[in-house]
Amino acid sequence: MRFLNPDHRPSLFEETYYHDAMVSSFGVELSKLTPHVEKVELEHVIKSGQSKSHLEDIIPDARMSGVFNGKSFLIAIEVEIHQKEKQRILAKAKNYLKSNFYDYVFYFFPDEKLLKNYSNIFQLGCGSEYNQKIFLFTAPLVFAGKNSLSQGMGLVNGQLKSLFELFGGEK
Repeated sequence: MRFLNPDHRPSLFEETYYHDAMVSSFGVELSKLTPHVEKVELEHVIKSGQSKSHLEDIIPDARMSGVFNGKSFLIAIEVEIHQKEKQRILAKAKNYLKSNFYDYVFYFFPDEKLLKNYSNIFQLGCGSEYNQKIFLFTAPLVFAGKNSLSQGMGLVNGQLKSLFELFGGEK
């Protein structure tokens, strides 16, 4: 957290240590996608910039901004460690899909099983169009305590792609 957002002090809660550590780890790894990624902000930084009129917006675990193919982007990052309740998953996805604030949403999962569960929920509740904005990735090494996104695969526009392939590089 100090590396990504050194000017903000988060209020940490014991029950979210593991999740927050995973989000921070993803943030560090995503910040290495140079030259595309310019900034990664964690949830506590995003919240500190919110005005009261935007409380209805979903605040992601993190967000990253940058430029790809000459176009600026803002991507919400969601880290899912465990399966959440179906209605909660769909409510968040539908909010992201109707919002113009984020260009894309990247969900990260510890394994393919959880990715497939979320994909099925999104497919049934939102239709196949969800995968044009919401991309799903596995990141088994990060969840195993190794700072690397190299072994994960993702579901991007209906195709299997690694995060590195998405940004124009090799896995």
